[in-house]
This record gives sequence, structure tokens and C-alpha cells, in this order.
Amino acid sequence: MTRENSDLKYLLWSGLATLRCEGTNATLNCNVYQQSTGKGDLIIESEDVSGSLPPFIPAKDLQLDVPGVREPLEVIVTQNTWNSEGLNSLTLRPLRVPCWFSRSKALRSGRFAIVNFAPYWIGNPQNLNFELKALGWKAQFIAVTDKSLEVPQFKNDDDFRVTHQVEFSQEDGSPFTELEAQDFLWKLSLFLSFCRGHWVTYSLMVGLDENGEMALEQWGTGRVSTWREPSGWLDEYSGNCIGQLYDKFSTKLQQETWLDVIKSVVYWFTRADTNNVGPDGACILLQAALERLAWHIIVRERNAISAKGFQDLTAADQLRLMLNMLSIPTTIPDGLAKLQILGRSKGLDGPGVFTYIRNRLTHPPKVLTPKEQLPYYEAYCLAQWYVELVVLASCGYTGKYGNRTIMRRWVGQVETVPWA
Repeated sequence: MTRENSDLKYLLWSGLATLRCEGTNATLNCNVYQQSTGKGDLIIESEDVSGSLPPFIPAKDLQLDVPGVREPLEVIVTQNTWNSEGLNSLTLRPLRVPCWFSRSKALRSGRFAIVNFAPYWIGNPQNLNFELKALGWKAQFIAVTDKSLEVPQFKNDDDFRVTHQVEFSQEDGSPFTELEAQDFLWKLSLFLSFCRGHWVTYSLMVGLDENGEMALEQWGTGRVSTWREPSGWLDEYSGNCIGQLYDKFSTKLQQETWLDVIKSVVYWFTRADTNNVGPDGACILLQAALERLAWHIIVRERNAISAKGFQDLTAADQLRLMLNMLSIPTTIPDGLAKLQILGRSKGLDGPGVFTYIRNRLTHPPKVLTPKEQLPYYEAYCLAQWYVELVVLASCGYTGKYGNRTIMRRWVGQVETVPWA
């Protein structure tokens, strides 16, 4: 797939590129590398062979034109030295990744590595491989082991792990374009991120033409969360649920309005990481996801009430109405004991107690009162549960899931979704 250059990085491309700097065009001899440790960032080591660069290079507003890359890369200089001939040697980093290197418009298949998904049993512990099919695409996932990995392996660490290698194509073998491949890949990444509850990405992607030659290559790695043990709706021992949801999820993304909603919801859902923002901060982010879902389902999809009518509802009523529409329980789950105590003391159900806690975070009481010890973590678990169930219900999923409100749930403990 790529030529390995050292233990720390892979050489992706070598050649001449043009750096645009303050109205000056300089020719650089470049080596483009992807690091094999950590996230797999992209670095470009280059040398000015034209002697055209100014003595002092600005920190920003630099563009690198690389033959085969559709648009100029916006780059920054991370290191600048001079060789014995007085020419600049630069180390550059793109501001946005991944970047795409293309040699052909017609593709027949592709392969890539998945970073930070997880090994899920597909029926039994020995079967970790699975296939996804939807909208004419098929993708074969092969769980990574020392024997099965056919692409250059990342130096796996505690934060970033290559968990699968994937081969994909059209089910009927028909050709597809670079843009169609990119659309398929980022929507697949969105799906895997929802399943995992954290950002999952693809890396080292190569597209092949009808002769099996490389026609498209991804440079760099997209957005990815650091490694966490699975804890969400997708249970490690119930990997069959991945295939049961994928076609329904992909079909939902065909609707532009739902694509925009799910993209936003997964963004806030994955940002609500207690390791980064704490359970209290996560409640605020999850409220944004729930409000976006409620607006779309109640006003745009169901036409249940007008936009003004929705805005006149309290946040708790908006959430409660959405859950009732989707047959999702509004009672506080038994596993959230502290929330139940708080709810009983104030006469609140699940939507009421969650929005009460969120409001106390964002809108302090006007009258000075003793500070409450609120169960932020349980409120966070409740909100995550709501987000997962709303997305699953909206997609028409009727299978099993792991209920995250059961605080001491063991691996393999699943139940049927409430509306099935």
C-alpha cells in the first residue's frame, strides 16, 4: 500500500511541488510522510531547489501545490534550516487532513485501516470479521492480528490502535469516482463513530483502478478520539448489531436533512467525553444534541407543532414529547439511583431531572441557596442513553442493545430496544 521508510514514518510520495509564499513561487523537492506512531499525522520534509524563498518565511498564508492533489495544501512551517549551499530545508505540516492524491478518476476497489474501533464478536469469540452492505457498497472488515494485517502497521499505543483492515467496492463491481469513494468513507466513519461512542477514523486508504494499480491515496488521518474501552449501545459480544443497523443508518443519511442532523448529533455526542470536559460539561454538550434531534423530529419530520410552538415549550417538554413519539421511556431508569432520589424529591421524570441539572449548570439560581450536590455522572449517562435510543429509533432499528443506564452492566448483557 505504501513504502515503509523507517520505524517511525511511511514515505507516501516524493517529487517536486510549488510553495506559494508572499507572492513568490518556490520549487521544493518534497518527501511526504505519514507518521506511524500516535494519530499518524502528516509531515512534509522539503528542500528549496529554486533558491526563490525569502530569508524569513511567514508562519501562515502558505500554500503547497502538489501534482495529483486536487487543491493546494495550506501548510505551516514547523522547522526551517539551511544546507551547506544556503538553500532552505523546510518541514511542513498541512493545516487540514486528510489530503487526497489522485492519479485516475475511475476506481474499482479500495482498502484502508480503521483506527480506534474495537473487536466485536460476530456470533462467537473466534469470529471478529464482518461485512457491511448498503446502497450498493460492500465493505469487508478484517480484525487486526499479527497474522492478518496486510498493510504497514502503526506503532500501536494506549491511545491509537489499528483495529481493522477493510476492503471495499461496489457490490456489482462497477467503477466509482474519487468523490464517491470519499463520500462513502466519511459516512462510514460517521456510522462507526456512533457505534463506538467516540470518533473512529480511516487511514492509509488506497483506491485501485481496473488494473489493480493505485489510483487514489489518502494522506494523513482524520478526526479520531483516543482509545476507550467500549461502553455504549453496541455490546462487544453482540457485533451482529453492526450489520443490522448499517443499512438503515446509511439509508437515513440519504436524506439531506437527516444527514445534517446526524452529523451534528454525532459531533456533540463524541465531544461529550468526560475525560475532556467532565460529566457536568458533557451534560451541556449532550443537551445540544438532544435539542437538535427534538427540533428535527417534532417540527420538521412529524409536523407535530409549529416552530413557534416548539420554541414555547420548555426544554424538558421538548425532550419528553420527542421520547413519547418514539416510544422511549421517560421514567428515570432504575440503574440511576441518585437521579431517582432527586427526581422524586422534585416530582420530575427523566427529561425533567436532566434538564433541571443542565439548567443549574448554565443558569445559576437568582436567589442564593446552599449548593446542591447533583449527580452529574448519572445525568450524563441518561442523556447519552437518550441520544443513542433516539438515533436507533429514528433509523428503525429493532434489535438488541447495551443499556448504559445499568451502571454495573457486564459484557454481553443486552436487551431489546424499548419500541420493538
